[in-house]
Amino acid sequence: MTLDFLSALAIAISIVVGFVLQHKRNKKLISLLSDKNRKLDKHLAKKTSELASVRVKHGQAWEVFLPLMEVFEEELGDRNEAVFLGQPIDLIYFKQDEIVFAEVKTGNSRLSQRQRNIKKLVQEGKIRWAEVNDDLRFASPATDQINSVDTMTTQPKNEPEKHSQE
Repeated sequence: MTLDFLSALAIAISIVVGFVLQHKRNKKLISLLSDKNRKLDKHLAKKTSELASVRVKHGQAWEVFLPLMEVFEEELGDRNEAVFLGQPIDLIYFKQDEIVFAEVKTGNSRLSQRQRNIKKLVQEGKIRWAEVNDDLRFASPATDQINSVDTMTTQPKNEPEKHSQE
């Protein structure tokens, strides 16, 4: 064999070995980067969860303290007229001439589906009074007469309720 052929063969073998070694290094580097990426993803998920928790706690703190602020009182009335519920609506104000349902939101938070439904019911005036006696008898909204739970029947909306008298 000639020297040129042996040189070319040596160069070709060196190139192939170089590619194989580089490929192994690349696989190892990719594996290391993948592991690092998984760790970063876990860390990011943990921090995202912690941030969401902080936001919830921040919102809950505002729900409690906002009614104590003067600007809130100017808009909705005396804080002594407010009752804190927390769920599904934060506050209900019992004023002399109206009852106000108040929901406190912070940041980009929005009403839940349940809260949107309650808001709709209030806006449509679908609110009623119920009075319950300690022996589980209910006052009829129309007559204020007391009726026993087991004698109450459900009637279609357009028909008046019929109750048996005790």
